[in-house]
Amino acid sequence: MRTYRKLTPRGETAECRRCSSTFSYIRSTGSRRKYCSVACRTAFGISNRIPKEFSETLRTRTCQVCSSEFSYPIGRGSDRKLCSDLCRNARRHANSKTKPLCVVEGCKNPRGYSDGTCNSCYYRRRRTGTLDRPVYSHRTLATSGYILLSNQHGHPLANKHGSLYEHRKCLYDSIGPGQHRCHWCSGSISWIKGKCLRGSLVPDHLDGDKTNNDVKNLVPACNKCNCLRGLFMAWVMHHRDDPFLWEMYEKARHKGGNGYLASTTNEQARSIFKDGWDCPSGPDGIAGPEGERDDH
Repeated sequence: MRTYRKLTPRGETAECRRCSSTFSYIRSTGSRRKYCSVACRTAFGISNRIPKEFSETLRTRTCQVCSSEFSYPIGRGSDRKLCSDLCRNARRHANSKTKPLCVVEGCKNPRGYSDGTCNSCYYRRRRTGTLDRPVYSHRTLATSGYILLSNQHGHPLANKHGSLYEHRKCLYDSIGPGQHRCHWCSGSISWIKGKCLRGSLVPDHLDGDKTNNDVKNLVPACNKCNCLRGLFMAWVMHHRDDPFLWEMYEKARHKGGNGYLASTTNEQARSIFKDGWDCPSGPDGIAGPEGERDDH
């Protein structure tokens, strides 16, 4: 059986490097101590991060970007040419603009490799095996209830981000650009990119379903007709099962005189209220059956 010699602790005396006081400690293993306490060791480390001979000797230079003078202690790294990170970023951007561009079509990044590609194109080829940029097209339901298409760059109605509503795209591809007539008031309207202004063409859903973007369900309308019909359709769909509403409707129909309500039957009225108000406008500003139109 192997036996080990037992180490006997012995006392040591040393002088603290910070406060120059003499202290004693028992040394069993490890190196000799240089400080009398943790406070002296911490304080000595903080005060000596920059050596005294370096902190007293400074070097002055002129920044190559902003031409301002700056100083730094000698021995803290290599010779400096720029005064701050702001000037370093400005120098880096200036150098990147002088380099030739990437050989990939449509890429505006500077070259970074011997084959003429930039950093992004180089690693895209390593990941996918091709230099073609991925094209993502999403069909999502917007908070307004309409279907939104992404990555539609190049379409006349798309915004700067490439987003376009599906019902606008379907109707535009069906009737084309130029002047058109409103389906309800026959006013002159045209496609205007952006917000709905006076004279702009707005696709109107005949059945009131914002997600039904079939071409047969879309008609061109002006902003005023589209808003009024949308408010009326929302009110009708919300109160279509209210018996008090039908009582008011019957009274208005019998007292309407020569208006369109007086000429409708109960079956026509129920089909209007339940299936949607999808007829051209009638004489009293109330939609009438298809084909009827009074010009007075």
